Amino acid sequence: DDSMLNTSLNEEALKKIQDNAEKEKAAIKEKSKIEIEQLQVEHNQTAGERKALEVKLEKERIARVETEKRREVMQKKLEEMEAQLIIGGEMATKAVKQEAALRKAEQTLIARQR
Repeated sequence: DDSMLNTSLNEEALKKIQDNAEKEKAAIKEKSKIEIEQLQVEHNQTAGERKALEVKLEKERIARVETEKRREVMQKKLEEMEAQLIIGGEMATKAVKQEAALRKAEQTLIARQR
């Protein structure tokens, strides 16, 4: 009778140990599943953040290129205006010289007529 009782107790203890092991295994499995899901969410966020940063950097690059193009256009316009200003100055100087030559010629002509 005692051996049957011991066997019955041993079977109950073994059953409890097995049940606890199964519960622990299920808890570990659930915890692992949650951790994997969290890691996946973090990975997706990181990928999303990386994509957003790439988009932002590309927009900034395009803006820099456009700004550089506008600067080059303005530089060319400035150079053209400077060239026209120089030509205009040269023409004004030439006109002043021509006017002076005409006055001198006119004075010479008046002097001859006297």
